[in-house]
Amino acid sequence: MSFEVPTNLKRLEIKGIRKVFESSSGSVVALESLDLQVADGEFLVIVGPSGCGKTTLLRILAGLEEPSEGQILFQGKDKPSVAMVFQEQAVFPWLSVIDNVAYGLYLKGVPKKERYEIATFWLEKVGLSGFARAYPHQLSGGMKQRVNVARAFAVDPDVLLMDEPFSAVDEQTRLLLQQEVARLCEEQGKSVVFITHSIDEALALGDRVVVMTARPGRVKAVIRVPFPRPRNVVEVRTLPNYGQLYWQIWGLLAEEIRGGKNGA
Repeated sequence: MSFEVPTNLKRLEIKGIRKVFESSSGSVVALESLDLQVADGEFLVIVGPSGCGKTTLLRILAGLEEPSEGQILFQGKDKPSVAMVFQEQAVFPWLSVIDNVAYGLYLKGVPKKERYEIATFWLEKVGLSGFARAYPHQLSGGMKQRVNVARAFAVDPDVLLMDEPFSAVDEQTRLLLQQEVARLCEEQGKSVVFITHSIDEALALGDRVVVMTARPGRVKAVIRVPFPRPRNVVEVRTLPNYGQLYWQIWGLLAEEIRGGKNGA
């Protein structure tokens, strides 16, 4: 089933993606006939039962996995430039904060002076300008995840991929990081594909919420989120139709969870 983007230009197209993992014990189909489109500047959030292939899809988009079938297109071409923020705080402990942020630029061959200027700009954006010469062991968990977010934005990707980036931090830090990411994405007009298990987070951040089936993962439904931008991620939770959307998404997920399908 294909779900068309109703507004803006198509930026990222996911066409007929199927992923099969082979092992000595047999084949596991993680994704099946998955079609999606992501528009310019759209914040697309994906939710689904555990084991439905959400992270596998993100890894395919990042080029870390090859699909068994199907195609990923960016404005009609192969291989968009992407940056990924992982669930884990994937900072390099032996590098300073500014060198962590500049690392992707280093890999791209950006000259040292320029990459430090870009890294400094993004450290200011995420509120870490006073910690440029600090090392990860001197930072809190939330600060480390800000470093990851700054590093992703610093390389100016076509598409930003985020895999449950705030799941390991406390609730207050989570709200602050949600607001910062919402603000940065609105400012920069980035196309984002964001995975979460939290319906609350999906509605606070997303322009559309994709609900996936249990394994093998397919698109079950796409819910448009009507809340305007710029968006205050706390205030949207108080809007009258917030609860209705929450229960609509939960009902779709519950159908899959209670369906007794196997997950992995």
